[in-house]
Amino acid sequence: NTEGTCYAPFVRDNGYNTMYAGKYLNMYGLQGNNGGTTTAWIPKGWNNWFGLVGNSRYYGESISNNGTTQTYGQEYITDYYTNVLREQALSFLDTQSGDTPFLMVIATPAAHAPFE
Repeated sequence: NTEGTCYAPFVRDNGYNTMYAGKYLNMYGLQGNNGGTTTAWIPKGWNNWFGLVGNSRYYGESISNNGTTQTYGQEYITDYYTNVLREQALSFLDTQSGDTPFLMVIATPAAHAPFE
């Protein structure tokens, strides 16, 4: 696993507050991946983690909210995944101070088949 040598651990170790929200890997968080773990596994380097479970979804999605599974419903506005990502990003920005640099990554899923 080379994740420890990626940019997130580097910037976090250099004083940045880090946040990732969105699609990480196609099978992230599904049973049997990441050594058998599910959403409890957070890649190295992220202080704030909101990784999408599985593949691209826009409604009814589950995420890892800092290691705890959180599931959204079918509500047209509030549960639409792009809107969920926006709210996570705005909440993160609200907590930042002018004294600490930050890295925020928002990885929106792209529409493509298969959809499940």
